[in-house]
Amino acid sequence: HVGNHALLSYRQHLQWGGKQGESLYSHVLNGVQVLETLHPLLGLSDAETRVLFTAFTVHDLNKVLQTNQGFNRLAVAENVAQEVHRLGIGGFFPAWQEYLEDITSLIRGHSGHHHSGGERMIPRREPVYRLGLAKVDALLHLMRAADVVDLSHTLEERTHKQAFVGYVNAYLADSSQPRQLRLFSHRLTEQRGILTNVIHNAIVEDLVAHYGLTPLLYYPDGVTYLAEKGQIIAVGSEGLA
Repeated sequence: HVGNHALLSYRQHLQWGGKQGESLYSHVLNGVQVLETLHPLLGLSDAETRVLFTAFTVHDLNKVLQTNQGFNRLAVAENVAQEVHRLGIGGFFPAWQEYLEDITSLIRGHSGHHHSGGERMIPRREPVYRLGLAKVDALLHLMRAADVVDLSHTLEERTHKQAFVGYVNAYLADSSQPRQLRLFSHRLTEQRGILTNVIHNAIVEDLVAHYGLTPLLYYPDGVTYLAEKGQIIAVGSEGLA
């Protein structure tokens, strides 16, 4: 509903830095798809998921409202509400206004290096968060996870993938879930067009069926999955049917 309508305007905004050349539209959809993958794996509620989707959709507000103002002044509830309304996100999340403070704080704190989320340090603001301040703090890890993993452009890249899984595990710890996740990848050393795709799909299907892995990132030469930490996975004639 959102991606095929007003959000199309984000194609006009190009990224810079590590995402240089990628449209803001692609970045938003990539992040939302990652969060959708995490949704059942982490046991996120429907409201938490909708809050995350909404916050990630407008988290780069400074790239849309092209002004000389700093992010701290731009990422305020009024501007966030205007952009959510302009994009028609109410059709996806009718109750978004009830969670506006939650959404705004997730946007303000989404950067792992330069964030503007100091308001979360003020104890008396606890009642303004519909999900609760502790849950907003936990969900912030997932905002950062979805943001950083979009910098991982190749199967071999490790730095951004490790940062991603670190944020996901921080969410699990803050949510009192006694488990941790790790990354696992399969790779094909030869590219043979359609045959390669058939083999990739077969490997994904087997790893999901036999080990319950969660496919996360798809590349031309392989796939990266999320797996439970400590889980033994064998790829080969002995490991897969």
